[in-house]
Amino acid sequence: MGAAARAINYDLAYLSRVLNGKEQPSVKLAGALDQLVEAGGAMAGTMLNADDRSRAARSVAQPSRVDAGTIDALSRVLAAYRRLRDALDPGSVIPVTLMHVDDITRMLKGARGPQRD
Repeated sequence: MGAAARAINYDLAYLSRVLNGKEQPSVKLAGALDQLVEAGGAMAGTMLNADDRSRAARSVAQPSRVDAGTIDALSRVLAAYRRLRDALDPGSVIPVTLMHVDDITRMLKGARGPQRD
């Protein structure tokens, strides 16, 4: 982790918090890590913009109100995780992917209307 922090010119403590799930990464950090591990943009693709983050949080809190925009955003993230898994050791990607799958499963159980399909 120290070598990675030096290579991308980021604070080791910040990188540690991000990699241990204690802090959300910035889009800039995701891009730097993408370049470092040659993931071809997949890591940055896992990042939601502010609008999509808000939409996803609302849908997690109220699954019956999930909308097409949320579904599109989350499908893009899961596709990016799939590409990331191809670029990195799957063991390092699977745990965070499963967190998203758990959220999506909870939303699916509470979803209503045409978005449920």
